[in-house]
Amino acid sequence: KVRKEILGYSTIVTKSSISGFRTEEIVLSGKSYPILVHDENQQGDIMGGCFEIISSDIQKIDEYESSAYRRKMVQTSDKKMAWVFCR
Repeated sequence: KVRKEILGYSTIVTKSSISGFRTEEIVLSGKSYPILVHDENQQGDIMGGCFEIISSDIQKIDEYESSAYRRKMVQTSDKKMAWVFCR
């Protein structure tokens, strides 16, 4: 729902995972949200989903995520490259 509101179109999400991160909570405007934190010592994978967008839409996502998050390119467990938003 949020993706469609931000991008203006629906996306197909495929399950994926990454390693080297852990999850924490971040509070923005009094509401808690999950955030990834890079941690090479973290055991196990973080499960999530990947979806494709057109390159011009990355700015829309950056604006939505705000300066509380930074965008980082990572390799998923199935060897695809993906952007994640983390601390």
